[in-house]
Amino acid sequence: MPHYYAASGTPIQLDEVADSIGVRFEGETGPAVARSAVRAMTPAPKRTRAVADTERRAPTTAVQHFGRFMLLHDSRAAERPVETVVSALPRRLAAHVSRTMPVFVERESKLKLVATDQILVSFKPKASAARTRKLLQDLGLTVTGASEFDRSRKILVPSSVRRASRTLDLANRLVEADDLVTYAAPNFLAEVRKRTVDDPQFRTAVAPRQHRTAERHCRRRRSCTRRLGKS
Repeated sequence: MPHYYAASGTPIQLDEVADSIGVRFEGETGPAVARSAVRAMTPAPKRTRAVADTERRAPTTAVQHFGRFMLLHDSRAAERPVETVVSALPRRLAAHVSRTMPVFVERESKLKLVATDQILVSFKPKASAARTRKLLQDLGLTVTGASEFDRSRKILVPSSVRRASRTLDLANRLVEADDLVTYAAPNFLAEVRKRTVDDPQFRTAVAPRQHRTAERHCRRRRSCTRRLGKS
């Protein structure tokens, strides 16, 4: 059963969402391509006397996005992620997709999470450098940098991963090495709901959650750190 560990060591149970996938657009143009993809999937405004000019009909495949990331909703999307992307996007835009990512929901909080290929980890201060290198080598993990808001937390990526859900397994393997590791969890993208004051309609955006906003939430529940902002 998919899960990750809170900082307290408590397992957070997850359920995979069958009708959603995350999509990442690669390169410096990623955010611009994501915006173009949203426009391509959203029908033009329907102009009639009975309907406001600004109203848009729902696309066949529901879409949400933030920055270079997009969340697609379609029947059985998790079973056929590549087919979902190919059928939803024009070929010129689909060519810029670098990865599809599984979507999970925390069983207790109902928070929707998109699994990326990144893992956040904190090593114990007295952990041997040689033993740490061997642990990462054995798991096929590489350090790519440090958290912008917590320099003690390193960002790891697998040298080879066919599906982002694999990062759940790798993060849990790191947690098991408790003689070297104090904390490890996937660097999820989390769903954020925004509501406009005095407006009955609201939209849901998918955002990579930066540590500055999320750490208050994580300290309360002693859970993982997530990102908010562009990546």
